[in-house]
Amino acid sequence: MQPLTTYLKNSTNLIVSRMEEIQALIEKEIDRRVQEKLTTFIELVSKTYDISMKVLLRDLSKPSGGNTEPVGCGPICMGVTANGKRCKFSATTHGYCKKHLYQRKPQASTAPVVCQRVNEHNHTIPPLFCSTCPACIKSREQTPKEKLLIDM
Repeated sequence: MQPLTTYLKNSTNLIVSRMEEIQALIEKEIDRRVQEKLTTFIELVSKTYDISMKVLLRDLSKPSGGNTEPVGCGPICMGVTANGKRCKFSATTHGYCKKHLYQRKPQASTAPVVCQRVNEHNHTIPPLFCSTCPACIKSREQTPKEKLLIDM
């Protein structure tokens, strides 16, 4: 009885590994076809609306909705060749092949920008200067009185 049990275990493992291989092949083919359709659509939008393919491919690589995974980052490079077509090499680094890695937009620092409103006008525009307005008083202090006069 032992050899039969061993044979069944080995054949089950073989079937499972074959199924995983088939699943991987199907997913790879689906990714390839999706990339082809996206490339065709991007080329059409680029020609129709006169938008650079680089910009469209860069926007395609941004996450959409609640997803954290980029949409267009697949197995194909997001670079644009010299003749204006999308590169067909496989992507290695950040969605680009080694040949088109220079087309990747450099990441800017993500330091937050804080905007502060120091002095705001508290009156309507028809009076250009109001003596009770903090912004008017501040601007009057910063500019010399000679520049406030207009030569006629």
